[in-house]
Amino acid sequence: GNGALLVVAAWGSGLPAVLTVWMAAILTLTLLRLGLVRGYRHRTMDGPGAEIWGRRYVHSALASGILWGAAGVILVGTHRLELQVFTAFILGGMTAGAVAANVSNRAVFYAFALPALLPLPPLFLLEGSRLHVVMAVLTVVFLILMSRAALRFQDTLRRSLQLDRDKAGLLSDMRVALERLEASEAGYRNLFDL
Repeated sequence: GNGALLVVAAWGSGLPAVLTVWMAAILTLTLLRLGLVRGYRHRTMDGPGAEIWGRRYVHSALASGILWGAAGVILVGTHRLELQVFTAFILGGMTAGAVAANVSNRAVFYAFALPALLPLPPLFLLEGSRLHVVMAVLTVVFLILMSRAALRFQDTLRRSLQLDRDKAGLLSDMRVALERLEASEAGYRNLFDL
């Protein structure tokens, strides 16, 4: 996935050992997160147990964000513009994907996005060029826009689920009314058939 692309792009940067360890950490975390999702799907508990699983998922997203943020720190530190831009591009894409993938739980989005992106602006500013200042500003603007999108998507999901519940209630009310109408109609038929 994206981790492999980042490692391939950065392989010639003189950091093969660091990139190998980082990639091993990403793969390990990915397997742990897949196990977490699998465990959640096969759980037998309700109520408070669901909250525990939710916290675990938030923590796993935080660990992922920290690892991806570490990649940003490492690769911006190479002072190679092409790696800095590519890293920002990958992290931005991952953050945008996190908006849609985590629409039901905003905390998961923030747990990933903040540690993944927040290290970039100060590092870009330390580079000192006008282009890096613009990159720092754009990273902050992007994070703000993605945060707003996450809020909007979650609100849209909440309203959609509420409309679905309202629709189910209305359909139930309509069935009851139709049954009463049919019963009333049957009563009138019996009255006139006598």
